[in-house]
Amino acid sequence: EVLTFDELEINLTRRSISLRGEAVELTELEFDLVAYLAVKPGVPVTRDDILEDVWGVKLTSYETNVNSAINRLRRKLEPDPREPRYLLTVWGVGYKWVDRDGAAR
Repeated sequence: EVLTFDELEINLTRRSISLRGEAVELTELEFDLVAYLAVKPGVPVTRDDILEDVWGVKLTSYETNVNSAINRLRRKLEPDPREPRYLLTVWGVGYKWVDRDGAAR
């Protein structure tokens, strides 16, 4: 399955991502995090949920690891990491992938 968001293409079957037609190098964990969020666009996900579902741990002391991973992904995927277009912060909750229609709600 391939998910397309503007210039970003996520191939879930091949576990690959391209931005403007160029391959983006991600670690296994980074890809898992992108896929986890992108398959449910617009749905806010807590850091705890990410830790449990992607990392496989239930320790809230690792929440800073989630923040660090998000920041690394933004540097790799976002045209301007300071103004994210795909990987959005939901204040007081966690993160979400942009809605399917591209609207950052």
